[in-house]
Amino acid sequence: MIPLHLPAGARIHGGLYRPNAPIDVLEDEMLQVHFGPNTIEVGWFPEHDPNGQYRVRRYRERWDDCKDFFETKDPNEVSEYIREKVTGFMAGNAAIGADSWTAPISHSFALSAAI
Repeated sequence: MIPLHLPAGARIHGGLYRPNAPIDVLEDEMLQVHFGPNTIEVGWFPEHDPNGQYRVRRYRERWDDCKDFFETKDPNEVSEYIREKVTGFMAGNAAIGADSWTAPISHSFALSAAI
């Protein structure tokens, strides 16, 4: 399992595994990270296929409100994306008040809108 090193307040369910992990852990619902109104979901598609890739989605409040979506074979790209989103959100809330639901976050990965 890849350690995520997230700030306090983020809730993690599951784990992020490398592509060479035992095939039974490469599932379509591998990891969920909850922070504020956001959830990042990481899955492996096709499930249990060693030739698959990570599928990463970020939702806000509702599962049908997808904000970011991308696919990659690189677990480091996934962990960097998660750290950046969670850390940016937490830092933004500390600076502007815990009740705020937005934070200035920059991201260098190419993201596409969910269909």
